[in-house]
Amino acid sequence: MGTRGRAPFKEVLTHGFILDSDGNAMSKSKGNVVSPQKLISKMGADNLRLWISSEDYRNDITTSDESLKRIADTYRLIRNTLRFQISNLFDFDETENAVELTELHPLDKWALHKTAELVNLVTAAYEAYEFHKVYQLCNKFCSVTLSATYHDILKDRLYTLGTVSKDRRSAQSVIKIICDTLKRLLAPILVFTADEAHAYLQTNEDFCPHSVHLESWPVIPTDWFHPTENQDIDKIFSARDEVNEKLESLRVIKEIGQSLDAVVLISGNKTNDTFQLLQKYEQYLPELFIVSQVTLKSDDQKNGLLTISAHHAEGDRCPRCWRWLNELKTTEDHGVICSRCEEAIYKTH
Repeated sequence: MGTRGRAPFKEVLTHGFILDSDGNAMSKSKGNVVSPQKLISKMGADNLRLWISSEDYRNDITTSDESLKRIADTYRLIRNTLRFQISNLFDFDETENAVELTELHPLDKWALHKTAELVNLVTAAYEAYEFHKVYQLCNKFCSVTLSATYHDILKDRLYTLGTVSKDRRSAQSVIKIICDTLKRLLAPILVFTADEAHAYLQTNEDFCPHSVHLESWPVIPTDWFHPTENQDIDKIFSARDEVNEKLESLRVIKEIGQSLDAVVLISGNKTNDTFQLLQKYEQYLPELFIVSQVTLKSDDQKNGLLTISAHHAEGDRCPRCWRWLNELKTTEDHGVICSRCEEAIYKTH
């Protein structure tokens, strides 16, 4: 201040102390010091960094076995999320197979929009040094948006549609974007895991010459945003919550085992906004609800509320995609399967 008329720093961060599980300050005399090196040997450096990032360092931080176990679970979730995405890109060549963003499946547009929102929120959190918010945002995105919703619904498209199917390529196109974005958002915290994911995504090897830490920060193109699909799919997922309640009640009485054993009937007045939205996306509803069939019934006697019911599907179950249908086909090489699976197996272009 005296020689230059300004402080020798631009910003100041203050932080609390790391305390033991009883809330006491760590000291050698008390013998309650937890060595970072011991934690790294036990749980790995990335787990330790993830734990530190999860805490609001502006306050004192209490360490305990329970908190470290919770972090290990979160780390496993994030790692498995990246692993799922990379493993489903084994036959995807971005230059040859990528689908134009304007032609994506509606659910993929929804996922891409959520990714764009995540980038904005995480970037703002990093710039404010609020690393605990980065942790919370990425944890919720991986657990709720991806694992419990998007990835769960995608499995049918990824595993049962034909290699050349546009809907499968649409899913892969967005998975590639999300994975490439997520590893860069996590790189400042999960430095080794993000670099490993980057290497496998680029070369399918443990290492690659160009590290993720030399990558630029994600910049969101305007065509990542799909506000219409984002709003529509969110509303459909609100109805999906009620569908899931019906399916769970069927599981309890052992009428069905998994959700694909069921068919869903939704009745509503054609003037109802939600019913109109369901009609708009009717062809996608079995996929979004993960059931074999969804039937919409217009009922002028209904007022504002929808009536949702479910029961075990009739017909036979396709042994390949596990959907129940009234009619299956006999093929020469693959036995009895549904027409959709027949197309997936035999269609080559």
